[in-house]
Amino acid sequence: MQLILQYQYANYMNPNYKPTLVAVSNLVAFVNPNAPVYPRLAQGKMWDEKTVTWTSGYGINEAEPFVKWGKIGGDQRRSPAGTLTFDRRSMCGV
Repeated sequence: MQLILQYQYANYMNPNYKPTLVAVSNLVAFVNPNAPVYPRLAQGKMWDEKTVTWTSGYGINEAEPFVKWGKIGGDQRRSPAGTLTFDRRSMCGV
């Protein structure tokens, strides 16, 4: 993927204004584009429950989702996580 940076100055409505390409980046690549991102923590259904959600690019059959939790420096537990998939129809009613 290559990013092309373009700028639009405040005077772009001026008919004499000519947009100019000012820079082109080096090639950008992600180590793992499917890696989980955007973690969110919320109160669960009960007072002593927490809900953890995140966004991931993995398909249902590609990875086994789990949450690793525990006190810092203490024992860590792994809890299985459920998977929900949302597509365009479920988000936009298309």
